[in-house]
Amino acid sequence: MTAPDWNGQNIPRIHKGYDGTTFSILPVLECFLGYDEDTITDLLRSADSYGWDDSFVNAMAWANNAYQVMYFVPDFSRYGCLPMWFPKEDSQGRLLTNQGQVDRFLYLLDYAYGGLPDDHIQVNARGLVEAILNLHDNLGEYVSVEEGDGMEWDIQ
Repeated sequence: MTAPDWNGQNIPRIHKGYDGTTFSILPVLECFLGYDEDTITDLLRSADSYGWDDSFVNAMAWANNAYQVMYFVPDFSRYGCLPMWFPKEDSQGRLLTNQGQVDRFLYLLDYAYGGLPDDHIQVNARGLVEAILNLHDNLGEYVSVEEGDGMEWDIQ
């Protein structure tokens, strides 16, 4: 099976950075552009979500997990601004084209999110973060789904 038709949402959009340079980012990841280094951690689960009755312990658990930001922050040097950890190869170790990487990322992200909205810019940012973190932590499980579906991506 070939990559799904994403109605053009698998084509990164060009943006201009603060320093005048340009980068290309997937529409689904554009929601992260509204955050900076001080506010990006707001997208993580709240400290209260840890469920302990001690606010100090909850806050410490949250602080110890704040490193997870690096798993969903867009890599502006990469086509589509895919996260730095996302593989550049398919499950068989073949190097994918930039577009192949984007298509594979969206396919797996769609599963992790539970179905991306038809218009990717309508994605819930917190839900997207949870899906990306889930994809990161359970990539092998999602690759099994991909292999079961017989997906093929553009290879170099």
